[in-house]
Amino acid sequence: MIINNITNERKKLVKFYSIKSKSKNLNLIRNTLSYPCTWYDNLGYYKILNHLNKSSIKFYISFLKEISLISNLHNYEEIIIEKNIKKNYKNLVLSWSNSFSSKNYTYKDSYLPKIDNCINFILNVGPSYKNKNNLKNTIIFQKKNQNLNYIFLIKKIFSILINFRFNFKDSLLKLNWSHLFSDMIYNKIHKLIKEKKIQNLYLPYEAQPFQKYLIIMLRKKFPHIKIIGYLNAIQPFPIHLYNKNIIPDLSYSMSRTQIYQLTKIFKWRKEKIRLTKSNRFKIKNRKKYLNKFILPYNISNKSKLLNQIDYLLQILPDRIFIKPSILPHPVGKTDNKYQNFLKKMKILIDKYETKFTSKSKKNFAVVIGSTTTVLECLEHHLAVYHVTPVPVLEALDPLFWPKVKINSLDNGIFLYSYYLKKKLINY
Repeated sequence: MIINNITNERKKLVKFYSIKSKSKNLNLIRNTLSYPCTWYDNLGYYKILNHLNKSSIKFYISFLKEISLISNLHNYEEIIIEKNIKKNYKNLVLSWSNSFSSKNYTYKDSYLPKIDNCINFILNVGPSYKNKNNLKNTIIFQKKNQNLNYIFLIKKIFSILINFRFNFKDSLLKLNWSHLFSDMIYNKIHKLIKEKKIQNLYLPYEAQPFQKYLIIMLRKKFPHIKIIGYLNAIQPFPIHLYNKNIIPDLSYSMSRTQIYQLTKIFKWRKEKIRLTKSNRFKIKNRKKYLNKFILPYNISNKSKLLNQIDYLLQILPDRIFIKPSILPHPVGKTDNKYQNFLKKMKILIDKYETKFTSKSKKNFAVVIGSTTTVLECLEHHLAVYHVTPVPVLEALDPLFWPKVKINSLDNGIFLYSYYLKKKLINY
C-alpha cells in the first residue's frame, strides 16, 4: 500500500510543479523555492514537504538561513589561471569541481566529455584553490574562505528593500542566496561570451536556479548561443527537472529510463534530449558497492535513520550475507558529526554480527537516502535494500521506475531487484 501512496503523492507534486513551470517571474526562478531538491535539505526541499503538509518550522528556519547565507557572497573570487588566455574560443564549459589535478596541466571534468577549443569556468565547491600555475584555459570561481560578513548582508538587505520601495512580498523573493548567486554567475558568463566570441555553452544540467536564469538571459542577449546540457545524476524522484520550458537546447542523458521520465511525465520535447554513454559511472564500480552500507553526503534525521538501520539488521535473513562494511561519502571525512554517525552505525552492525556468515555467494547493497547509487547498484544486478527516512522523496516507485521490482519491507525500507541491462544507466 505504501508504494501506491508514494505514487499518488508524486502525481500531485508533478501537477503542482507543472503549474509553477508556467511562471515567468525571474525573481522566483532565481529563488531556491523554484528548485525542489530531494537529496539535500534546503529551502526547495522543505517547500515540497510543506506542499504535502509534512513540513514544520524547518521551512521557515531554512528561509532565514537562505537570507543569512548572503553574508558569504562577499567572499567569492575569480582566479584566471593562465594570463595569456587566447582571444576567442568556440566553446565555454560551465561546470564544478571539489578537487583539481595538475596532471597534463588541464582541467579534467568528470561530468562532461572532453570539449575541444574551450575555456573552462569552474565553480569550485571544494577546498580553496591556491596554485595559479598548473591549469590552462581555466577560470575558477570560489570562496576564499568561510568568513561571513554581516555588514555586507545588512547593506544587501537595505539595498533590496529600497529597490522594491519596501514592498516586502517582492523583496523576500530576492532576499535569497541563490537569487544573488544567479546574478553573479550570469554577469561573469555574459562577459566571457562577449569577450571570447563563444558559440556553444556546455554544462552539467541539474535545473539549479542559476542555470535556469542563465538559460533565460542568454537566449535574450545571445540568441545565437547553443546551450548543451549533460544529465549526470539520476534521482529516485527527479522533481527538480519539472520545468520543461527552461531547459538546454539539447540535453544528453545516460539513462533510457530518465528519458522516459522527462518525455512522458515532465513533457520535455523528444528532440531536446538524446541518449549517451555514461561519462561519470563505470561498470567496473560494481566491486565498490558489494556488501556495503552506502551513505549519502548529507545525513539528516540521524536518530530516525539509526532506528531504521537497526530494524533492517533485525529483518535481514540469517546467515545469508557476509558482514557488511560502511562506504561513506568522501565529503564526510572532514565532518565530525558525520564521523560520529559512522561510529554509531558500526556499533549497530557489530551488534548483529551473528546474523552474517564468513562466506556467501549472495551479494547485496544497502543504500541510504536519495542518490543515484541506488540505480548504479541495480544496474550491477545487486539486491538493493533502500533505507529512506522520507520515502515520498527518496524511494523508487512504479510511476518513475517501471522496470524495477519494488517490495516495501515496512518502516521506510524497500527491497529492489532488476534483471534488464542498460535501462537505468547506459554504461
